[in-house]
Amino acid sequence: LFVVAAVTGRTLVLPPKAPFYLLGTGKKNVRSFGDFYNLDNTAFQKHVRVISMSEFLEKEKYGLLNLSEEEYEKLKPVADICLHQDGSPINCDVLFEKLRQSGIQP
Repeated sequence: LFVVAAVTGRTLVLPPKAPFYLLGTGKKNVRSFGDFYNLDNTAFQKHVRVISMSEFLEKEKYGLLNLSEEEYEKLKPVADICLHQDGSPINCDVLFEKLRQSGIQP
């Protein structure tokens, strides 16, 4: 994904922090891409613009995503940390379904 973003000149939107498969479950085991890749590297940042899902949600809430205030408030906590757990108030599926409806496939 990093290479595609660099070559096409697009901004890479990082997914919310979430438990990674086989690295633990639940909110205490959430991780982000920044835990595995050095996204703060100056050379990297010259080639790839990276924003968080929270920044994307804030930037595009009335644009690309066309969210109501109620939808935005519901998605805001999920954009920071989400769990792949049915019934959780921060279930990843809520955010991912909205992105699919907007034509942005996570």
